[in-house]
Amino acid sequence: MKINIGKTEVTDCDYTRKCPLDLSILQLGNGKPPWDPVKYLRVRLTITRDLTFERAYVRKKTLDTIKLLAKYMYYPQHIYYVVQVDIIPIFRYSAAIASWDSQEIVKLENLWMRSFKKSLKVNASLPDMM
Repeated sequence: MKINIGKTEVTDCDYTRKCPLDLSILQLGNGKPPWDPVKYLRVRLTITRDLTFERAYVRKKTLDTIKLLAKYMYYPQHIYYVVQVDIIPIFRYSAAIASWDSQEIVKLENLWMRSFKKSLKVNASLPDMM
């Protein structure tokens, strides 16, 4: 087995003292602090098991898609399909492990409602509960 040193990142954390360990003695790859996120199995997390980066990624991806959908003049059913295929699966993939709280879920649900309203070409002032 060969290790690509240029792509290797090493990180560690002393959980009892809650501080990073000194990794300068290792001559292997790039040292990374434990609070920087890594992408593991398509989920962004830190070695300290912090998943705020994954939740931020889902929100950002949702907002980016909404902004893109606002620019295009597709048929409503096409945009509706894009929302179902592009936005919701990103949340669904990490929903079980990202430990969303109820306030974050409500905010995300409001973003989804905005995207569905854009896709259906209805007025944004229409109440969310239809």
